[in-house]
Parts: sequence; C-alpha cells; structure tokens
Amino acid sequence: MSRLRNVVLVAVFFCLGAGLPFSIFGMPLYIGTQVASFLILASVVIWVLAWFLRQTRLDLWQVGVCAWVLLCALVSMISNTLIFRQGMNQWVMALYVLMPLVVIFPFKLAQVRFGEAIDGLIIVGFLAAMLVVIDQFHRIAFLDAYQRGAAADQSLRRIVFAKTEMVFAWVVCFARLLHARSHSTQIRYGGALITVGYALFVVSEGRLAIGATLIGCAIYLVFFYRSSRKVLVISTLSVVAPIALWLVLEKYIRYLGSVGNMQTNDVSVAFRLVEYQHFKMFFDQTHGIGFGIMAGGGSNNILGFARQGAGHAHTSGDFGLELADIGLFAALFQFGYAGLLFVIFMTIAVVRKLWKAGSANSAEPNRVECGAIAAVTIGFLLSPLPMNFFSLSWTMEYGGMLWFLASLAIASRVQVTGTTVHVPQLIESPLFK
Repeated sequence: MSRLRNVVLVAVFFCLGAGLPFSIFGMPLYIGTQVASFLILASVVIWVLAWFLRQTRLDLWQVGVCAWVLLCALVSMISNTLIFRQGMNQWVMALYVLMPLVVIFPFKLAQVRFGEAIDGLIIVGFLAAMLVVIDQFHRIAFLDAYQRGAAADQSLRRIVFAKTEMVFAWVVCFARLLHARSHSTQIRYGGALITVGYALFVVSEGRLAIGATLIGCAIYLVFFYRSSRKVLVISTLSVVAPIALWLVLEKYIRYLGSVGNMQTNDVSVAFRLVEYQHFKMFFDQTHGIGFGIMAGGGSNNILGFARQGAGHAHTSGDFGLELADIGLFAALFQFGYAGLLFVIFMTIAVVRKLWKAGSANSAEPNRVECGAIAAVTIGFLLSPLPMNFFSLSWTMEYGGMLWFLASLAIASRVQVTGTTVHVPQLIESPLFK
C-alpha cells in the first residue's frame, strides 16, 4: 500500500501542476499550482518540526535547493524595494511559485522511492496522452483550457496538456522497452509509446519537446543501452526510424520549408525574440542583479505589465509576454548573473549524478530509468533554446522532481574482484558523488 500511496502522491503533484482537477470545473489553471504550493509548504513545516525532534536529517541536496530559493527571494526583495520600489503586496505573495522546487521535502518525508516517483510521472504522462487522443475524436470540454493555436497544421485542434510529462514518459518507456524480455511487457510499453507518441508528436506540435524526445532516445541508445542485441536494435531502428519520423514529422518539415526567414516569419520564433528584447530592457536597469519575482499590476511591476498586454509596447498586437518562453535567458533576466550560474550548476549536478547512476556498472537498481532521465534532460538542453528547469513558473515542478531523483540516485559503482561483486557502502555525500 505504501508504494501505491507514493505513486499516487507523485501523480497528484504533477496533476496539480497541470491545473487538475480545477480545470475540469472551468477554474483557472494556476489554482492547481497554488494548492500544490500550499501543501508543499505545510509539509516543509512538518519536516522542520521532525528535524528539530531529530527524527530526520538534512542532506546537501536539501541545503542546495533551499539556497537557491533563498537567493530568488533575496533578489526579489532587493529589486522590489531598492530598484523598482514597490510595496510588499506586489511581490511577497508571489513567492509561492518557488514551492515546487522544494518538493524534495514532502517526498522524503513520505519516503518516496526512485521507482515510485518515475511510475507516478509516467502515469500522468500516459493518462494525459489518452485524454488528448480521445479529444481528437470526441471533444473533451475541459481541454479547451489547454488549446493553443496550431502552426504546422491549421486544421488541428492543438492541445498542450502535460506535454513535458509526456516527453519524460516516452523516453523512459522507450528505455524500458529496450530491456523488456516478456511479450506482455513489450506490448505494454509499445502501446504506451504509440499513445503518448501520437499526443506528443502529432497533437502538441511542440518542436522543442519533440526534439528533446528524439535526442534523449538517441543518447540513451548510444551511451546507456548495454545488450547483446544492441547492434540488431540499432540496425533495425536505422531502417525503421527514418520512415516513421518522416510520416510523423513531414508536416513540420513542410512548414519549416515554407516559412523562409524563421526570425520574421515563424510566429513562435518572432514572439520569443520580442519577449527577449522586452525583458532584457528591464534587466539592463538592475545592474546585473535581476528583477526577481513580482505579482499584481502596480505601475512599476514588470511582470504584471508584461502579462497585461505589453505587446502594445512593441507592435499593435494586444497580447501578453511571458518569461516562460525564453528558457535560460529568463534565469539571467529574473535572477541576474548569480541566478544564471546557480541554475547552470544545479542542472549540471542533476545530469552528472543521474548519468553516473545510469551507467552500466552503477550500483543503482533503477539505472535504466536514471539513464533515461539523464538522456532526456540533456535532450532538453541541446536545443536552440536550452531548457531552464529551475526558475520558470511552469518548469519548477520538473526541476524539483529532477533534484529529488538525483538526491536518491546511487552513483557508486559496483566493484568486481575476481568472481565476486562488491557494492560499496553508501554514505551521505556531496552533490557530485
């Protein structure tokens, strides 16, 4: 029962981040994040009480994420009080968006294990994909809240719902399928790949997400997959994959060919350039500190102004601008040079720990999943706009999960002496253990 409880706990965390169940009743999506943040904060308080009673220990991963949250709060305080001079009501309450980063506390309090966290993530990605697929044939009303404009296929009802969960789920299922031995397991993961793949590659039209998925699978296949069947698998995929990719990605290739100059003719690229220029203009006023977190709509509130139609400042369009679209640049503009370095450090720490834990001679029992998560994380980074997992409002839940997974992963190596295998004793260690 504890395993089921923990899997459900992780699934609920990601459902709240996606706006469920509130979107079903027509309520704003951000309410889910607010509820999740409140629950995480309450669990942190419980964890602190347990720590005072010496019933739990504070490890370096928990210290690291707390340091990042404190830096974000400090930058926000300096920016809002000394640079843009706003009242506390314009920024303090908005700090709740940082709470998903410290999900390591409630998960460790509940003793969530690595495999349970991965299964919860996969379940959300798969169920979301099923809903998206069903919606293509029979409209599901509450998914209207997740509908976005389509670029490559104007006739498509494009639903962007739990897209990042689908990316992680697809790559993990791909890795598990490669290692599956029984036909039932192969059928289960093959079916999951088809379902999630249709929602991700066809319906979501998320080019960066699709790129991260394909790069992640390639990295896993080349660097993590160890099997006597590897040559056969790669040979088969080298024949099948190009055909499958052409069938799935043909509309994107055709669209890109018709666009011409991406910077001016592609709506998504042009929009991000406007956002970059807009937020850089305000960052330049902070002397490298960053403008921090803001809320509300005060006269000096950068983020409030941006969301409420800043498009008029650049074009005649009545649209809002978001930091969420500009990846690592958002970390720089919002939290300064120190924030950018911190985000890069946290990303490297996560990738390095999971990469080592996913290696062939790792003592980690979940090394297949560790390798898959490391591979897809790198896939997100190897894009024209590298992913920022630790400062964007919509990615912090993934950053918090990655940080938690890295804290659990065992990077120690199995030592082989003669015919005896020795697993080193595991101790609390620095981030780059």
